[in-house]
Amino acid sequence: MPDLTSMPMQQRRETEPVFRHLRGMCKRVGGFNQFGLVELDFRIRKGRLSGWHSVAIEPHLLRVQNHGRVV
Repeated sequence: MPDLTSMPMQQRRETEPVFRHLRGMCKRVGGFNQFGLVELDFRIRKGRLSGWHSVAIEPHLLRVQNHGRVV
């Protein structure tokens, strides 16, 4: 989970649940932005967070899966 303490509270309230939803999931990396952050685009199908989301996260916070094994 990234450190969101520097975010304005309203934005943090919207962003934090999306990152919590991602925890433990496998998602395909869409690319890297100009700051070297991993870009993830994904859809939440059910619940109050349903819809399309896009997040950028530090690469060191992710686990890489290779042929079914976590690296």
